[in-house]
Amino acid sequence: MPRNPILLCAPTDDLRKHIEGVLSAAEYPTTSVRSAPDAVAALRDAPFDLVIAEGLAVSGAIPGIRSAAGVPKFASIWKMPRPFSTS
Repeated sequence: MPRNPILLCAPTDDLRKHIEGVLSAAEYPTTSVRSAPDAVAALRDAPFDLVIAEGLAVSGAIPGIRSAAGVPKFASIWKMPRPFSTS
């Protein structure tokens, strides 16, 4: 059964490549973009079941992404905590 498409928005190449690798290994089709405007454009071009984004809360881009994706205003957007270092 095909996996659902995921949109990945991350400003840094290293982070994008890392997450793409994890998702690819799990056989998820992934579209990667670097910026919030690129994410909005991608959402207008194709449907995605999940958006993984880094730094969008700070940029103020969430309303534009919700609008482009057709996400209702009551939908939750979670901010994951950053992993901590034990070293």
